[in-house]
Amino acid sequence: MPILTANNSNRPSFETYEVHFCALLANENKPQSVLKNHYEGCTRRAAEQLQSHPFWVELKANIQNWDALYIQETPNVEALFSGSFEQQAKLNCKTWSSAYNKAYRKNVLKNPNWPNSPDGDWVSAGTWFNTIGDILRTTLSTRYIDGVQFLAKRLVSLAEKHGLECRNQLQATPEGYYAGHVDIGFDFLIEDLSRTDIQSKVYVEFQITTQLKQVVKELLHSFYESDRLKSEKDVWQWDYRAPLFDANYLGHVVHYLEAQILKVRERNHE
Repeated sequence: MPILTANNSNRPSFETYEVHFCALLANENKPQSVLKNHYEGCTRRAAEQLQSHPFWVELKANIQNWDALYIQETPNVEALFSGSFEQQAKLNCKTWSSAYNKAYRKNVLKNPNWPNSPDGDWVSAGTWFNTIGDILRTTLSTRYIDGVQFLAKRLVSLAEKHGLECRNQLQATPEGYYAGHVDIGFDFLIEDLSRTDIQSKVYVEFQITTQLKQVVKELLHSFYESDRLKSEKDVWQWDYRAPLFDANYLGHVVHYLEAQILKVRERNHE
């Protein structure tokens, strides 16, 4: 792998990273404006192919049936979620600014091999979809905590039906983030910097969470975004006056509360 900055282990700041990023071999010394247009064009093409893919079409048709199945398996409860598929699963394309931010974090802040490439490869124009797993993503929000695994299992089954690669994982972090992630791989046509069509494996992230967790996430999103660029972080669990202390423990409290709600619901239906 190429060396980013020879004989210099000093990491660039986010504000000065553009020069280093554009100089990566795969980026061909293109200006950031060209790399931005390339990224956004590839993302649009991938999104269009996803929305016409048989998997996505069948998901739209079946998700209301999954709602009915959940009610059948869990009598005397409200629906699994509210709203149509379009209201539930809005397809989000990661913006350029968010992707560039993540490239900086992966290439520099969290790269133990600096000034050489991180394990795997640089995040660059040649590896966007291989190194960033949530460029295309959507969120399904359930009323109850048990709905997360209920939906994850059905997404996996539908992906297998269509012969798609799939990764299914329950997320739980010290920072209070809890969600199900089902990453499904599609073979899409995008283009390289010379505008030649190439086939790329694009993983679409289906994030499954609860309605209450989604509300908390939206409230705290801007706070987490600003915190991500800090190169050194304090042991926040002991800094009880810091906003991060309240934000992270709120995630744990909500998860615990939702588990208790489910226990009460189960006792009432014994």
